[in-house]
Order: sequence, then C-alpha cells, then structure tokens
Amino acid sequence: MRKIFFQVFLVLLFIISISAQANKQEPILIDEFGKINAEENFARLDFLNSELSKTENTKAVIRISGGDENCFMCHYRQGSYATSIVKSRRHSIDKYSIEYCTANEELRVQLYVMPMNTQLSACNKTLAVPKCSALFDTIHFFYNNKLTPLEDTYVESTSPADGEYSQNALKAVKQILDKSPGSKIYIIVYLGTNSEIKYEEKNGESVEKNVRKLDKKSLAEKMRLNANNELIKNGIDSLQIETIIGGYVDEKRRMEFWFVPKGGEIPKPKPDYFPRKRVRKKK
Repeated sequence: MRKIFFQVFLVLLFIISISAQANKQEPILIDEFGKINAEENFARLDFLNSELSKTENTKAVIRISGGDENCFMCHYRQGSYATSIVKSRRHSIDKYSIEYCTANEELRVQLYVMPMNTQLSACNKTLAVPKCSALFDTIHFFYNNKLTPLEDTYVESTSPADGEYSQNALKAVKQILDKSPGSKIYIIVYLGTNSEIKYEEKNGESVEKNVRKLDKKSLAEKMRLNANNELIKNGIDSLQIETIIGGYVDEKRRMEFWFVPKGGEIPKPKPDYFPRKRVRKKK
C-alpha cells in the first residue's frame, strides 16, 4: 500500500513540475537594433510601449550594450536619449528601466517586456579605464550656449539639438575618473559660421549664395565657462577639466567631451573654416 501511495505521489509531483514549467514565464525580446536615426528610435520605443500596454503586471527593460573603441560611452548616450523619448511621449516612466552592459562591441539595444517575477541573465557592468583617449559626447548648439541634461529635455524626432548632453555618460566617466585620478576630461569648444543658403536675383536669374554669420570670438569663453560649471555641478573635480578653443567649424557651434587617461594623447582640434584676416589700409 505504501509503495502504491509513493508511486502516486511521484506521478503527482511530476505532473505539478511539468505544469509549472509550462506556465513559467520568461522575458520577451520585442526588438533589437544598433545605431538608427531619430525617427526610428521614436517608432521602436512607441512599439515597446504598445506591447507593454497589452498585458497587466509587466514592465519594460531597455538593455543597451557597447564599449568597443568606436563606441566609448555610446550605450550611455543612447540610454539618455531613450529616457528623454519615454518622458516626451508621456509613457509611464515607472514601468521602464535601463540596463547598461559593457561589451567589446558597437551599440546594441534590446527591448524587453518583463512579466512579473522575471529577470534577465546577468551581464558585465564593469567600467574599465580606457588605454587611449576617447570622445564620449558631442554637444551641438542651435540657439544658445547653455548645457542641459538630455534626460530632462523634451525632444521630438525632428527637433534640432541645442545644448543637450548625456548626463548618464558623464556620471559613468566620473566613476572612471575616480578610479584614475591622473585622467582628465578635455573640452574642445568650436565656434560656428552659422552658414545658410540664400538666393538672390542677378541678371534675371536666381543665384545661390552661402551666407555666413560668424560667432563672436568672445562666445568661446562663455561656452567654456558654462561647460566647466556643468561638469563641476555633476561632481567632476575642476583639476580634472581642461579646455581647448578649437576655432571655427562651417556649421553651428558645438563642443566635444574627451576622456584622456593619464599619459594619453591630448586631442587636437579640427577646425574647418578659417576667417580671413582683415588688412588695414595704410593712410
């Protein structure tokens, strides 16, 4: 009798085990992509939100990997952009989380819907000190010269960049700076020509003309101070900040943030427009 009872118990245990495995839920990979344009980023995150709304008690995880020599901090910049899109679209921000993975690869973004009590397999999150100097953010300006965290900025797929920087990337770089006190952030400030195409009538024909309105040289110092203050506000030691005035670029003004390890090569500015020097006429 006991033997029969034990066999029945084993059968029931097996059935319960099979049933549990059948009902076991796993993270659902919704999408995976690399570097894409602004409109595609909006479309993919809108699709993720649509899938998220179909099922109760689910959350979204945006897992972003990167870290090779051409992608230093690119995954953190992508995370900042994703955050700004979710906020701008007024999706439920509390249902989203972003996970950063350090990998020797170019940018890779994975969008997951997470049923209750599910989790992703662990990934490498270690931030190592780069051996070579690396560009980690480029800030473009359209109207002003102030810096604003991208994570706190309302964005549209067609809106021009205007002083937004990745606070996530900056925080990650700060962690590396804390590990390597001899390392520094170099800021390269470029003034703009603000060139635009205009048309004028000449001999009865419409002639294309490139009109430039150069930024004043004094603006470079204001941009330098704004950048220094923003970095210090984010906890960067002022002794680990260096600035280079890079001259003019034939577009809107911009600045670059470089990480330079101890003994690393200092980045060289690459201006592409050189104003003509005015020659004073002799009296």
